[in-house]
Amino acid sequence: MQHEPFGNIVHLHSDEGWRGDAPLPEFANFGTFCIEEDDGRPRKPTLGLRINDPEERGPSPQQQAAYRFLVENEPAVRQAVLAGLFKSYTDYHTGLIPDWIAKSLGVPPATNPEGLRDHCSFMELEISREHHHGMSYLASHVNCTWEPEHGMIIVYHRDKPTEWATADCLVDLFQSDGDDADQEARAPSQKLFDALVYGDEEGLRRLLDGGADINDIGADRPNPPLCQAAPSGNIVWVRRLLALKADPNLKDYRGRTALECVRRLLSQLEPKKPKNWFERLLRWLGPLQVDAGMRDRLREIVQLLEAAGAKGSGEK
Repeated sequence: MQHEPFGNIVHLHSDEGWRGDAPLPEFANFGTFCIEEDDGRPRKPTLGLRINDPEERGPSPQQQAAYRFLVENEPAVRQAVLAGLFKSYTDYHTGLIPDWIAKSLGVPPATNPEGLRDHCSFMELEISREHHHGMSYLASHVNCTWEPEHGMIIVYHRDKPTEWATADCLVDLFQSDGDDADQEARAPSQKLFDALVYGDEEGLRRLLDGGADINDIGADRPNPPLCQAAPSGNIVWVRRLLALKADPNLKDYRGRTALECVRRLLSQLEPKKPKNWFERLLRWLGPLQVDAGMRDRLREIVQLLEAAGAKGSGEK
C-alpha cells in the first residue's frame, strides 16, 4: 500500500511487519564491506525498511514520528549511529591487530567513526513498535568485519544514549515508557520486571500486593522477564526474578527458554577454532576483546537457571 511518510510498503506475516525501501543516502552510501556491486553501477541510495507490526494495524503514530525525524535529521542521526557503531568496534577489537599488519592486509584499523567505511555497510532500518516520548526506536542493521556472521545492530532514539546490540539482545533495548493505552495493556509480568529494572521498589511492592503474577506473560508476543534478564548478564535481576518464583521454563515468542537464550549467546561469545590462515593469524596475535566478565556472568546465570529447574531444548 502507499503510506505517508513511508511510501510503498507491503505487510509480510512471516516477517511480522511492513517492508519497503527507505531513501536514506547518508546511510546507504556509507561503507564498503560486504556490498555486492552490480556491473559497476552506482549503489541505490536506499536501505531496506522494516516497520514492526505483527498485528497488521498499520504503522503507528510513534513509528511515523521516528521516521520523519530521521529523514529531517539524517546527517545528525547517522553521526550518532556511527558513534555507537564505533563503540562496538572498539569493544570487540581494541588491540587486536598491530597497525602495520592491518595495513599490509589491506584493512587499515579505524581510529574514529568515519574510519569505519572499510569495515561496515548499513543494510536495513528497523522501526520498533515500542516507543519512548512519542517516538519509536530506530535500529540500524549493519554488516561488519568484527561480527561478520551475525552483524551488528545500533539502536537510536532522540532522547536516549545510542547503544549497540546483537539480534538476541535487541529486545532488551526496546523499552516503552507507558505513555499510551498499549502500555496499560502490558502483561503483569512485564509491569513487575519494569519496576525491578528501574529500581521502583514501591511500585514493585504495590504490584505484588495487588496480586500481579510474575508468570502472567499474556498472549500477545510473550517475552518472559527471565528471557529478558538472563541474556543481559545481570545476575541481580535473575536472582530477584527467581526469588519472585519466576518460571525458568517459560518460553519467549521465538520458543526459547531463558536457559536456551543464554546458551545461544554464550556459544557466540566463545572463541571459535580458526578456519583458515587469516583466523589463525588473528588468534596468534591475540584473543578477541570480548568482555570475559560477560562470559563469566552468563555462565553463572546458567548455573542459577539450572539450579532452579530450567531445561533446554529436548531436555527432561
